[in-house]
Amino acid sequence: ADALTFGHVKLSTRCHAKGYLHLRKVLSDARFSALLARRLAEHFADDSVTLVLAATASGMSLAQTVAEELGVPTTLLQTNRWQIGSAPLVGRVEEGQRVLIVVEVIATGALARDLLAFVQESRATCVGIAAVAAVADPAPTLGPPTYFLLSVPIPIYDVSQGLDACPLCVSGLPVVAPRLAVAVAEAER
Repeated sequence: ADALTFGHVKLSTRCHAKGYLHLRKVLSDARFSALLARRLAEHFADDSVTLVLAATASGMSLAQTVAEELGVPTTLLQTNRWQIGSAPLVGRVEEGQRVLIVVEVIATGALARDLLAFVQESRATCVGIAAVAAVADPAPTLGPPTYFLLSVPIPIYDVSQGLDACPLCVSGLPVVAPRLAVAVAEAER
């Protein structure tokens, strides 16, 4: 319950959402995190994965555990998480590798799409995308098989063309960043 905050939240993808899932709270329990990683790995166990790919430092622990379960290495691509969709990715994926992309949460799918494009530019094959949760309502279509353990349907609004696309903005509800949303939720307890 503490991992889910409802309100008017500004996402890193320049979208607004009616809530936010704080997976760091969920993944901070090492045993529970390992169980989630094991479940993700089991789903892709028959796909001949040769590399697990992650893009955020916070997602690296989950990706490393998935890779350990699959018996393959992990690569972390460096990106500026506040400029998803426009920031260059720095890392290495070899031609011909069979890559499993691991992200903590799929919201708009922007980070997963960036990783997928990097894999394709490297002439590798993306065998799938694994996430602990999908929060968009509906979850975005990404192309490769996408598997997530939890679906939390939170409305997400693309405000790139104007704030009137967000009914929360139109209603005058103040927008907060995810970290501030946590502070507000904790202060309201």
